[in-house]
Amino acid sequence: LLCRVYQNIEIIERYRDMERQAEWRRAILGNALDAIITLDMRGRTLDYNPAAEELFGWTPQEILGRPLADFIIPEPHREQHNKALAKWRKGENASPGLKRRFAMPGVRKDGMVIDLQIGLAAVPREGKTHFTAVIQDITDRKQLLKSLEETLTEAESANKAKSEFIANMSHEVRTPMNAVIGMSNLALKKE
Repeated sequence: LLCRVYQNIEIIERYRDMERQAEWRRAILGNALDAIITLDMRGRTLDYNPAAEELFGWTPQEILGRPLADFIIPEPHREQHNKALAKWRKGENASPGLKRRFAMPGVRKDGMVIDLQIGLAAVPREGKTHFTAVIQDITDRKQLLKSLEETLTEAESANKAKSEFIANMSHEVRTPMNAVIGMSNLALKKE
């Protein structure tokens, strides 16, 4: 009887540990600043944190259990996404250690296209491979980089124009100065 009591206590403690871990996981996902989405091998959405809801505008009720590609991946990229998933299902990309970072456009619920940076990892879950994506909106960053590139191009163009102006002015000043110096030398020699 005492042995059973200890076994039950161990089971209860393990259950409490699992509950604490689950609570900790929910707290992390719920407070993450980046969108975190988990998909199964068919591309159906399994997890969708509040930051993802804020970024894309879809509620968990609208997106969970449905193919992610239908909601946030722009039409021209959906086929590529679906082909990659099909390869995984066939075992052509059998390495469960997939970890990659890439940029691509995404679509919000309101139809606005945004630039995304995605960190994607294949993660074993319940004996199956799932994909977890950590997603950041980099639209502002890309616009800033474009603006900086345009400013740099303008500055380089202005610098080139300044250099050409100085070279031309130097030539324009030198030519009459040479005439003045030459005439001065002649005038000095005649006296």
